Amino acid sequence: SAAPPVRYPNVYGIDMPTSAELLASRYSDEQMDEMAREIGADRIFYQELDDLRASILEEAAAQGSSIRGLDCSCFDGKYVTEHVGAAYLQSLAQERKANRGDSDTNACHLLYKLDPAPAGAERAR
Repeated sequence: SAAPPVRYPNVYGIDMPTSAELLASRYSDEQMDEMAREIGADRIFYQELDDLRASILEEAAAQGSSIRGLDCSCFDGKYVTEHVGAAYLQSLAQERKANRGDSDTNACHLLYKLDPAPAGAERAR
């Protein structure tokens, strides 16, 4: 993979699933084989967060950028603003669930709203 496992929601303007809806949040790094089995994959590979940070910061420095840190909250759960904590994330999850209507499905996601392909139609690959 080109990224570490996404285990936490981004709360800075990107509408993404709650932690409970993110598959990787249910598995530790040591349980990747179990996650692979759940999705029918042979194996799952993720990039190490420290390696991602290092590569970005190294390239930024080479380009003359003064970047010293990154927001990696969706990977490590460390948010740059103080108000984001467990209570805030829980309230966002409850609001998302209420707005969705059915808590057991991802009905708000576009893929669930698409009409099925007509019989005989070739699927995109």
